Amino acid sequence: MTPCWLLQHWLRLAQANRIKKADAMCLGTVSCEGLPSSRMVLAGTILDDGVTFYTDARSPKIANLVHNPHASILFYWPTLSRQVRLEGIVEILPSSCAEADFNCKGPDQQRAIEVCQQSAPLDRYWRLQRKFAAHLSVTPEGPQPRPEYWMGYCVHARKIEYLLGGKHRLNKRLVLESLEGKWHSRFLAP
Repeated sequence: MTPCWLLQHWLRLAQANRIKKADAMCLGTVSCEGLPSSRMVLAGTILDDGVTFYTDARSPKIANLVHNPHASILFYWPTLSRQVRLEGIVEILPSSCAEADFNCKGPDQQRAIEVCQQSAPLDRYWRLQRKFAAHLSVTPEGPQPRPEYWMGYCVHARKIEYLLGGKHRLNKRLVLESLEGKWHSRFLAP
């Protein structure tokens, strides 16, 4: 059994229950100043040992990960009384993975990725809209080539905590942790 098997199952359950953006997760990083930073991103694929995501490599979250490759992820599905917390090391995925992710996006979303530098300061929002409109008018219709800064990343799990809400807050908490190359499990008190 792999450490992420239950995460895969719970995500499918959340999707089957039609939870909007069931694949949304909170990604936590630490800046070079030692300050924590969190943001919501969409999970790509739940692998046997981790979770992938895709983003603009010029973004602050990636600058944080270049400085400190440790990250945390939190999935939370309140209507199912479930959450999954994962800690691990982040690695860059092969460019073929980023290419496949980019090709799954609609042409307008691809163009938005081309036009925007994620988290860059904007003096006026309408200027971004105008830049996007101008870009639409000069680029061919249909799929666009992937910009080289659109990259994929994987948070390889070192520790995963599964929490299933219980009556009277007697939550079930299962922790899986990789120690010396082997996965160990234990339960925690709520």
